[in-house]
Amino acid sequence: MSRVGIVSMMRDPGEVLRTFVQYHRSIGFSDFIILFDDPCDSDIALASTLEGVTAVAVDEGVRDAWRSLRCYDQCKDFVDNTVGARQLLNIEYGFNLAMEMGVEWLLHIDIDELFFIKNGDVISHVDALRETGKDAAAYHNYEAVPLTFDIDNYFQTVRYFKKPIPLLQYQKIKRKDVWPAGRRYFNFYNNGKGMTRVFPGVYPLGAHRWRHDDGPLNKVTFYNPAILHYSVCGYRYFEQKYRHRGNFSDVRMNKDMRRNGATLDLDARDAYAANDANLARDIYRSRVMMEKEEAMRLEKAGILRQFNIQKFLQKAPDNSQG
Repeated sequence: MSRVGIVSMMRDPGEVLRTFVQYHRSIGFSDFIILFDDPCDSDIALASTLEGVTAVAVDEGVRDAWRSLRCYDQCKDFVDNTVGARQLLNIEYGFNLAMEMGVEWLLHIDIDELFFIKNGDVISHVDALRETGKDAAAYHNYEAVPLTFDIDNYFQTVRYFKKPIPLLQYQKIKRKDVWPAGRRYFNFYNNGKGMTRVFPGVYPLGAHRWRHDDGPLNKVTFYNPAILHYSVCGYRYFEQKYRHRGNFSDVRMNKDMRRNGATLDLDARDAYAANDANLARDIYRSRVMMEKEEAMRLEKAGILRQFNIQKFLQKAPDNSQG
């Protein structure tokens, strides 16, 4: 049976980490390489109790190991002030660790994401990739739409998701005719995430794709399986994200964030920098949340769809290490 793993960089994941691991184990993932951006993160203790988890504190030893990585030169000037630079280095570090561990396929996702496969069987999925000669796969992402302000475990409560734009185009659904005027569609990324076969010469091409030293990997793209992105679902997670990130620059690794459409990131940053909690709450309510009646209308129009992972959690194995 194929050995399939996940690599992820996290900070203060809290109890949703337990659900993250439980869910993915229920569909066939066996290994979780979790790199904690803060080496003193209190949730390292929780991660260490979960079956299949290799918890790595990103301490000075790991940072020294970054210097030998392929991605180091493009990231070295940004590691102290850009989360994305540290993430890229940690993905490559985690990939190398996965290869040492004998993991055969590796997916990169974040703590607020789930790999959804309708039949609940990632093993048969990667076996099919291997049989057809594929070395990698790309998965379109759906972005969550929370209906309430206060949310504890978003994996267990959030159901509505925006469909990927290419899927709407394929289904000939005219989003602009029904989507609320003046409201941005995806607040965050819309270019999916990727899985790769683990073999020498592979490295991360950013947070979303993989590449090989010899050139592009032989890959295929899917709508099912897909990535469910529970982006800042619940005001506490919205506040945690932007208070932690602080007053970051408009430029991320030499790329202008406004030109890339990251306006929610920048507006939330400015609200917290000004200590304007009311503005921050308004941004969350008007640009992240949605009223249930509106979500139902957009679901009927084919723009949103619902996902429910409860059946997978109910059949999940015990999370604790024996």
